[in-house]
Amino acid sequence: MNAGVLEEYLGHLAAGDRKRALDLVMSLMRNGISLEVVVEDVVRAGQVEVGRRWESNEWSVAQEHAATAVAESVFTALVDRHDPGDDGPRGRLVAVCAEGEWHTLALRVLADHVRRAGWGVTFLGPSVPAAQMARYLHDVGPDGLLVSCSVPLNLGGARRLIEASRATGTPVLAGGRAFGDDSRRADIVGADAWAPDPAAAAARLDSWTSFTTPAPPLTHPGAAEHARLERDAAVVLDRAMTELAEAYPPVKEYTGHRLERTEEDLHYLLRFLSAALLVDEPRLLADYLAWLEVVLGARGLPPSVVGATVDAVARATGPDLPLATELLRSV
Repeated sequence: MNAGVLEEYLGHLAAGDRKRALDLVMSLMRNGISLEVVVEDVVRAGQVEVGRRWESNEWSVAQEHAATAVAESVFTALVDRHDPGDDGPRGRLVAVCAEGEWHTLALRVLADHVRRAGWGVTFLGPSVPAAQMARYLHDVGPDGLLVSCSVPLNLGGARRLIEASRATGTPVLAGGRAFGDDSRRADIVGADAWAPDPAAAAARLDSWTSFTTPAPPLTHPGAAEHARLERDAAVVLDRAMTELAEAYPPVKEYTGHRLERTEEDLHYLLRFLSAALLVDEPRLLADYLAWLEVVLGARGLPPSVVGATVDAVARATGPDLPLATELLRSV
């Protein structure tokens, strides 16, 4: 795909111009480019670039949200014009994002791909609570659940959804950037299968079995601390804010938006810490902190801010969560 096409598409996203973005992709298809190529090389590639521009502070949060809304609208319009229908002859699947996950574009792309491979797909969208998911699966009895998770801090939500699904006998196929580059994280959180992309998911479904057993229990050492941190997150967050204020006195004067952003940063750090414990993978937390330094640096803040925040959280976890504290000290 010509790089100029992607840049033109991104310009329409930046302007929030759904009509021109859709006109562009439809013109590509009229010129003989397949739906698969347009989705992969324009829509998906564009969304990756949207995220990069937000990370580098080229685009604001508002611009990122507006661009994502346009991209999802464009994708929906594309597939509506090429929809084979919902009565797939190979069986019926349910597609859903993990609890806490609100990025739906990857799931939409996956659902469309497996639908065109002959499956009926019910798209439930973002962040469905596990208990409600279980009741729904009991009622409709699908052949499988497609679970998408884009951000690693939502892996705990994916685990809850997988447990709920497998308790009904419904097998789970997991995918999304949060699961990494291989099946390891998906295996740990109990998915029946993992796929790195929509094509691989469709291929995996070729040998699908429409019944499963309950998810195996989590037995690795970090699992118990993950559960405790999920339960006591509000308490640990309060402690961390106190510790940060003691180490960096200006925090005591924070109010309004500045206070909210500081609490939000600590909250995200705790959730990434919890996810690292869940999948027994310190690198997950280290990668997040490296990313955070880049993001804060683009906003004019020194790397020492990240170190001070990590130290505050380590003091807040303390002896109550020894593995979490050790992990924070080691990154």
